[in-house]
Amino acid sequence: MYGHSNAEGVISVAAVPWYETDAFNKAGGPTLEVDPEYFTAQGGRLNKYFSDDGSFNKHSVVVPTLASVDGNNTTFFGDNFGGSDFFGEDDGLPNFFGTSAAAPNAAAVAALLLEQELKTPEALKQVLTCSAEDVKGERAEVGFDYVTGVGLVDAARALDEMLQPSLSSQLMPIADRTVAARTVVNLSLLLEDSNRLVVSSQWQHKSGFDITSMIEATPSGYSFVAPREGFQTQLAVKIYDQCGFEYTDTINITVDGLPTANFQVGGERLKGEIIILDASGSSDVEGPLTYQWSNVAPSNVMIENSTSAKASFLVESTGSHSMELTVTDNLGQKDSKSFSVFIPATPFVVTSSSSGGGGALLYFGVFLFLLSGINFRTRYQSL
Repeated sequence: MYGHSNAEGVISVAAVPWYETDAFNKAGGPTLEVDPEYFTAQGGRLNKYFSDDGSFNKHSVVVPTLASVDGNNTTFFGDNFGGSDFFGEDDGLPNFFGTSAAAPNAAAVAALLLEQELKTPEALKQVLTCSAEDVKGERAEVGFDYVTGVGLVDAARALDEMLQPSLSSQLMPIADRTVAARTVVNLSLLLEDSNRLVVSSQWQHKSGFDITSMIEATPSGYSFVAPREGFQTQLAVKIYDQCGFEYTDTINITVDGLPTANFQVGGERLKGEIIILDASGSSDVEGPLTYQWSNVAPSNVMIENSTSAKASFLVESTGSHSMELTVTDNLGQKDSKSFSVFIPATPFVVTSSSSGGGGALLYFGVFLFLLSGINFRTRYQSL
């Protein structure tokens, strides 16, 4: 957005087609919510660098202010929306679309309100913005956004607001939250339970783990990516609602860290023996875990107690058996570890064709020594 839409004292208006409003059941748009026109401009917090007298004065403006409907009938201008009986639109009258059509409709509501009670421009702007309906459809966001501002003009609600003006913020107390590690936490969405839209917010660290260096400003508000490790933090927030009222609160955020899968393998690694799988060394700071032992191709061993911390399987074949342990915490976060258990082939016996027994005894002694070394390594080796 640029030019006169950003000027001081201007109410800049986005466009929403009339058939997307609640009165027409949000018909025809790409989503089930109220959708703005695809062509309505995206604004934002835009920088301005000069005052009206030409002197340097860097400041910002947030646009658009709100949205209004377009596409209504005219007697001479626009294109006929007919061709079918779409809400009675096969009437032969041209329809006028565009933000240049939405702005006069918003101005008409403002004129009717001024007939009811004379207001200053700033007071009238507060009435219109305080009573607007949130637009959440395509390209828009829950709450204030840079496509539709505080939302769609509502003449009836604006009249109620004029007759009984709001005197204070109606934002609801902010509830403490637990969030999952490695997820995007949108701080602005934590405020959406309020009765009014949040136009802006300021966050400050109070105690616990300091996340202020992680917080980033995005078009949809402030957010941070929770790290793997769990922690707690308390933030203070100052909020301005769509009526311009200030509200302050604190919120405790707990990040549920990811669990850690850990295991040991025990038992004789020989055909016919039972291998013990023990995941009791797995951990999660915030609570209990569930377990899942599973095969990884080409392994096809039958794992007993595969959903317990301690599982086992009977060695029925030699070679490498690949498996995986997955642990899950109470928020559904997972950690997995893959491993292999190698079962050597059955030891072979060395014989001698010599008539004397000394050679055979020597070979048999070597065999016992090798066998004991294999057993020693397999008994105490852990993965």
